[in-house]
Amino acid sequence: NDNEFLPPSHIAENHIKPRLVQHTLEELTQSIQQERNTILWHDPNISSPQNQKMYHFLDLITNLKGFDDCEKVIQYLKENKTGNFSILTAGTKGEILTSSISSFPNVSAVYVFCGNVPFHQTWASGYPKVKLVAADPMQLITKIFNDLKERVPGHGSIKIDLPVFLECFEAEKEKEYKVRNSQFNR
Repeated sequence: NDNEFLPPSHIAENHIKPRLVQHTLEELTQSIQQERNTILWHDPNISSPQNQKMYHFLDLITNLKGFDDCEKVIQYLKENKTGNFSILTAGTKGEILTSSISSFPNVSAVYVFCGNVPFHQTWASGYPKVKLVAADPMQLITKIFNDLKERVPGHGSIKIDLPVFLECFEAEKEKEYKVRNSQFNR
């Protein structure tokens, strides 16, 4: 029964239609599912222009929370034990963070975004939850998107389709490339 979640007097007072109540409950369920499938991004330089662009694009496809301190990520995970979190970490302090959280049941995956892939792959290979070590943002975003899509029934944590997102991301990268080249070709 669609009305079992609200007292009958509440429905009559506010003229809420049962279909609207059901839709609201579905939205609430999806919102809860999205919150439980959040990416926590740790990077001491989270505020850098490059990271802010990637943060903006990642936030378009999934729920994202940024941290500049690995201790804050650890604390957040300890306080939110019922969630299902993917961790995106910079190489800087990435090993410290990964070793601290690798046994947490609310961490489903770790992705390392770094400039020195061979160096970070060395330590990352010891942690089964590390799914990718990459310097290429497109490779990273594609892997995260595909993993979320596979892991989440109904894709509840994915906000937009990846091809649409990649077109936007590529267009932004192309625009940035043209601006940089025009500065050098004066």
